[in-house]
Amino acid sequence: MSMSRDLRTAIHEVGVALRRPEDFTTRWRDRRLAPGPRPIVFPVLIASAVLGIAAYGLVMRLHEGWGGMLGGMLKAPVAAGLAWTIALPALYILNSALGSRLDASTTLLAALTTVSFGSLALLASIPITFHGVVLGLAAELFPPSDSLAWYQVGHPMVWMPLALIGAFLGALCICLPSFYFYTQLSGLDASFRLVTAQALRAQATKSVLLLGVLPFYAAWLLGTVVGVFDAPGTALFAGMCLPFAVGLLGIRAVYRGFCDLAEHLPITHKRRGNFLRRLVLCWGGVYTVVAPVALYRLGEALSARL
Repeated sequence: MSMSRDLRTAIHEVGVALRRPEDFTTRWRDRRLAPGPRPIVFPVLIASAVLGIAAYGLVMRLHEGWGGMLGGMLKAPVAAGLAWTIALPALYILNSALGSRLDASTTLLAALTTVSFGSLALLASIPITFHGVVLGLAAELFPPSDSLAWYQVGHPMVWMPLALIGAFLGALCICLPSFYFYTQLSGLDASFRLVTAQALRAQATKSVLLLGVLPFYAAWLLGTVVGVFDAPGTALFAGMCLPFAVGLLGIRAVYRGFCDLAEHLPITHKRRGNFLRRLVLCWGGVYTVVAPVALYRLGEALSARL
């Protein structure tokens, strides 16, 4: 009973770590002065990171069959674990040399929080991968046509998932400095990591909704392949636009998140009107400009090689 209670508490602490990583790490650092996270949070963070990275490695090897998928599921966590194991001592030494007062366990906890954060971000990209596979398979099944030339170059079932993942995550990375600037300009004193968490929250919301819509879109594509519906070009173009359409609900999740954060974050200067709505609209506008261009360019580059 005690173990199950500790495990539930540790899972809750992981959620706190992903939402407020600085507070979580500070509570562990000051655990001798006030109650902090229990040590069981370490294996729980490791487990969440391993599961997320393993699932991502499995999906990235879909085109290689069961053997390649199992290999990717095993190799991805091992590679990430080795990379962090090698880098962690250097990180601790550099932090100490620069005057950091974090002990080894706090440094390890901060690293594990970062890895878990990244693994869940990779996990959120899996529905986008499935969407790309469905798009690519349909493009290969349609008869060759000049109107479908961009979709049918190379092996679309291979390059479309990579282009979609690279475009959306790459656009997110490109836009993060702008997101942080707009957040500070709005008067919210949010850290860069907190801004990143809100951006990934929108990405995760979009991915979950995309997974829910995907069966209906796949049925439309299947009907177009067998001749029930016409205009395969329209169907494929709609598939490219579908992540942006469901992404509007992801923007809504960001707005609700900032409404909650505004009650806790310090306000550096007062703003008039609904400044949070303007902030989120700026986020959405920048991302909407960058992501389609990234998708088109990555599609061109990958289709020529795969």
